[in-house]
Amino acid sequence: MVLDREIARDQGRLAGIAAAESLGAIDEAAADARRLEIRPSTVAAMPKEVHKLWNRWLSSSGNAGGQEIFACSCEEVTRAEVSELQPPRYLRWESEQMSRRNLQTQLKDNPVNPNQIKRLTRAGTGICQGRQCREQVAMILSDQSDLDLSEVPLMTYRAPVRPLPLNVMWPDDEPESVRNEWPKWFSPTSKVLG
Repeated sequence: MVLDREIARDQGRLAGIAAAESLGAIDEAAADARRLEIRPSTVAAMPKEVHKLWNRWLSSSGNAGGQEIFACSCEEVTRAEVSELQPPRYLRWESEQMSRRNLQTQLKDNPVNPNQIKRLTRAGTGICQGRQCREQVAMILSDQSDLDLSEVPLMTYRAPVRPLPLNVMWPDDEPESVRNEWPKWFSPTSKVLG
């Protein structure tokens, strides 16, 4: 990690300019002029949009590890399996009909939908509930569909997103009579003894 107070200062100023621009305090031309005042090399090295940075990351990770990098670590779904719409290997499920389908044929038939990809590949259904992979799946969809990343919806989280205690969903305790009669309800003789 490089610790450089000049870079930190420049990045702080860039963040301030971006905040002012997004809040409408300055227009785009003024924001661009202020960015150039900072240091041209710093500004040129940074993408204007975060999605461009994400796309560079996707390209770099693909170049480093190819299509066998996990898009979803929890379910061990590779980028190739997302592109080919294949279920995870551990299911050992093969279908001639599905082998003719891939992300390109899916995109011709339907609009881009990460939730459909989740159902077909299990990417995003693991223990993290998509918190680690939903952006990467969206980037893969954006890359292969030629849509801007901002146009690709993120897959939804699996509900409940976090475990909930039952008293949050139903804050009232059961009546005393229910508590006392509870064992009878599930007894094999409950219908007979009433």
